[in-house]
Amino acid sequence: MEASWYIPDLLPTMGASEAMQRIMRHRWISWKSLYDAVKENQSAEQIHDFRVASRRLRQAMACLVFYSSSTAKLKHHNHAIKTLADHAGEVRDSDIMLHKIQILKSKHSKIQSANWDYIENQIETKRLRSLQQFQNTIQKTDLDIDISWVFSESETKNDPIGVTAVDLAVQWIKERSEALWIAESDCGDPLSSRALHVFRIETKRLRYSVEMWSGILGGNISQTIKILKKLQDYLGLIHDCDTIIKTLRKSAQIYKTENEIHNVTIIKTIHYVVRERISITHRFYSYWNSNMRRVLQKQIKHFVME
Repeated sequence: MEASWYIPDLLPTMGASEAMQRIMRHRWISWKSLYDAVKENQSAEQIHDFRVASRRLRQAMACLVFYSSSTAKLKHHNHAIKTLADHAGEVRDSDIMLHKIQILKSKHSKIQSANWDYIENQIETKRLRSLQQFQNTIQKTDLDIDISWVFSESETKNDPIGVTAVDLAVQWIKERSEALWIAESDCGDPLSSRALHVFRIETKRLRYSVEMWSGILGGNISQTIKILKKLQDYLGLIHDCDTIIKTLRKSAQIYKTENEIHNVTIIKTIHYVVRERISITHRFYSYWNSNMRRVLQKQIKHFVME
């Protein structure tokens, strides 16, 4: 985990809203810096960093909403940031697909270069369209994401009597972990595309929650985050395959009568990606069932029983 996301100045005896103020300020400063940077440079790396920062900020905003006197206003900001992050995500998906196609080209050089170029052109066109939507949204968003008012003491409700930062952290981790186990049970075997997507999202939410409260949680924080990150990476790779397969299937349907040679290339590529998905899924199960699931359950139980 990046060191900048640790919140070192939380105290277990703090009131819940004071703790959220500190977390929110920390996340906001980091997010605003990346927001200003991505307005000028939409490279793959900048887009990725911005998306991650947006998720972390929105995680804090979702928690703060219980203590803000301007709930509707806060939800409006959250929606504006989500819209931006969603467009950035579409650009990121295209970047992932282009990277994957480069790997496939190196593995399967027998397929004519012109056919690979055709697929790349389709994806690059999609990236440009998504990037344009992202840029257009940024131009309209500056006022929507100014949340400096959140840091005014007058904008914070009084904490319920006896509710500390630890109480809020335990409740938040408990809710996120319950959502993760439900999502996992819905996946089935083999992992369905839609259910896996939900499982992946809940893994991120739990990981970012553990990070958010790392300053006051007991237990082995670094091990928990490491397990969640590894789980997130595996699920992300499978999701990337699903995204590529979906895009290529759509292209195959559109061009099946227009250009038979290109269509055959697309279908072959789909088969390659499907096999890769199966291989990654096997590695995921090997990792997850090799005691990691039990270790994670034990760590989460330790957090919520503190």
